[in-house]
Amino acid sequence: MPEFDMEATVDNVLARWDSARQHATRQADADAEFHVWLMRTLPTLARELGPAPDEDLAHCMTVGATIDRCVSLGRFDDSLVLTDWLVGLYAPRGDSLARQTISGATELYRDAALVPELHEHATRSLRRMAELIPPGGEAEMEWLSCKALMDLSTLLVINRDVHSHQQRTRTSIEVCDEIIERWQSSSEAWLRVNVAATMVNKAINCMEIGEESEARRTYTRIVELFTADIADTGNIKLSEHVYIARHALDVLDTVRIPEPNFKTGYLEAMMRSARRTGRYDPEGLVGVPRDYDVHAIRLAGQIHHATTNLVRRSACSGDPTVLLLRNFDLTETSYVSSDPHPVFGRSDPDGHTRIIRYTDGQRLLNRIAEITDVVQVANTNAAVLGIDGQMESLLGISKRLQRFLYLPDDGWLDIVRVLIVLAERVVVWAAEKTPALLQELELIKELGRADDTLVLLEEPLVGFVRPDAFYGEVPPPGKTLTPDDPALTGFPTIAHAKDVASVDLENCSLLRELTSPIIALSQRPVPERVARIRRRLDAAR
Repeated sequence: MPEFDMEATVDNVLARWDSARQHATRQADADAEFHVWLMRTLPTLARELGPAPDEDLAHCMTVGATIDRCVSLGRFDDSLVLTDWLVGLYAPRGDSLARQTISGATELYRDAALVPELHEHATRSLRRMAELIPPGGEAEMEWLSCKALMDLSTLLVINRDVHSHQQRTRTSIEVCDEIIERWQSSSEAWLRVNVAATMVNKAINCMEIGEESEARRTYTRIVELFTADIADTGNIKLSEHVYIARHALDVLDTVRIPEPNFKTGYLEAMMRSARRTGRYDPEGLVGVPRDYDVHAIRLAGQIHHATTNLVRRSACSGDPTVLLLRNFDLTETSYVSSDPHPVFGRSDPDGHTRIIRYTDGQRLLNRIAEITDVVQVANTNAAVLGIDGQMESLLGISKRLQRFLYLPDDGWLDIVRVLIVLAERVVVWAAEKTPALLQELELIKELGRADDTLVLLEEPLVGFVRPDAFYGEVPPPGKTLTPDDPALTGFPTIAHAKDVASVDLENCSLLRELTSPIIALSQRPVPERVARIRRRLDAAR
């Protein structure tokens, strides 16, 4: 009998498929015909292809080798199609070939789902495979089924965009619920560990979409279900999940951010003036749109709540964040006044203006926000609450930097204290010695976080891009903050924004020193990340 040549066989299989497609009117018809040949006819011929005593094994190996060849050739869609066919034939059997097929398919689907163009196909296939695995089988099959569903729940929340975020997060939670329901009563230690891990993931997902009550119930259930396991078996993994749950429950009880506070004098004056002067356009085509102020306030409220969720979720999961503290006047200064105009002399009962400034540090901050989550305390006096498109366009502000918390005047420093404790790194962006900034600098030193802080100094605030109009006097500038100022004593990392304004950020040592530890930490196990935050929270009490 001639020696079996797998490579030549795979070449022949792919050649047959390509030929069928070439001569078919529709690719779907060619694929259907090839599917019948590959998955029904070829198994019958498998015994003639080599010395393997099991023709099913030989067939499975041949299709598997063809899948590998498609991957090596960059035919990723075809590799998924072949894997779907193989899973459909062998996964329901529940035998050794099923285990081999499921294991290989899970790995391929997981890798493919990381590619945005393949994500939908891969996750759909992973879902179908989990449904094909017969329940109640051998322990290894149960493990493979659980693992496939866990991978699916994780992959659903990878590469989400603004349009798919909510839906895919909820779908991931549904998969988590399926895992919990199916295996929470299992006596197998490794399945119980998987259930506990799934419950942690579910709670984090719930926090991300603002369902705190469900997250709290899930964390509480983890403690109830698995504390006894720890006492009986000393299972380290279960201990870690219970530790995370207890930490998260403490965070939810103690880390609280108040409802947003908005100062809308500028918005109100702008809307009154627009309506009175005719610049108000009910359809929003040429002037100020109808209910522009209402929509701005609603959007700012949504941003505040989303940022609150981010802060609390990150504190629960140990995900590293950067806190940005700054002089509010660095980007804009707004005024509302009915005083006479300094040039034309006449007064305007709805006078409003703002000064918008370019800064050297904006580009660096944008890049930091692309690398990690950045939280900042919002300027509640900003003209359009700091979220208008004009500001974004003129100053090139990244939307990822618009994670604002609109804090009330009363008690704001207490909230900043908590934010400093929770942040992995702090950036102080300043040009002037304002009272609020000096309090924040002292607080950073008091909490022992000066070594984790970058002070980014802008040049003195002179000049502006454009005033909309002007009423009243511009307040005098504050005192300039310089590197040798006593307020910065104890801060080892101080940089001038102008020195990084035009450097190649990909090779910027300042950026690398700030973000490299954050990137490294984000790849560490969750219990390790949580422990870092736990130590800081306990030390601050």
